[in-house]
Amino acid sequence: MCTGCTAPTHVIVLVSGVHRGVVPPLQYGLSLTSDNIRGLYIDMDAESTERIKTNWAQWGSGVELEILPSPYRSLIRPIREYIHRMEKRSHDDVVTVVLPEFIPNRWWQNVLHNQTALALKTMLLCTRNVVVVSVPYHLDH
Repeated sequence: MCTGCTAPTHVIVLVSGVHRGVVPPLQYGLSLTSDNIRGLYIDMDAESTERIKTNWAQWGSGVELEILPSPYRSLIRPIREYIHRMEKRSHDDVVTVVLPEFIPNRWWQNVLHNQTALALKTMLLCTRNVVVVSVPYHLDH
C-alpha cells in the first residue's frame, strides 16, 4: 500500500445506550477519524431515546448522534439500510462499523447475550467496503 493512497473512512459507532461500555468504542472510533465519525442509535422507544439524547449531549465527546426510527423494533434492517445509503453516496469509501461487544464473566453467558452482535456482524461482513471492529467491554462480577 502506498503512502497517501487510503480511501476515505467513515466511522459509525453503534450505540445501545450511554454507559461505560460505549466509551472505549467511541475512543477507538475517534482514533480513526475526528471528522467522519458518528454514533448510531436505533429508536425503538421514545422515552429511552430522549434519555439517550440527553446523556449523549453530555458524554458523547462532541460526536454527532444519528437516531434511526425502527417502528418494527428491528436493529438489523435500519442499520443495513443506513449503510446502503452511505455506500450509494460515497462509492469507494470505507465504512468502519465499531461494535461495542459485552464480554460476560462466564463463557456460556455469551450464548445468552451476544446473539444480536453476531447477527449484526454476519450482515455487515457481507457488505461491500465495510469493516467491522468489535471493541470488547468486560462485565464485572
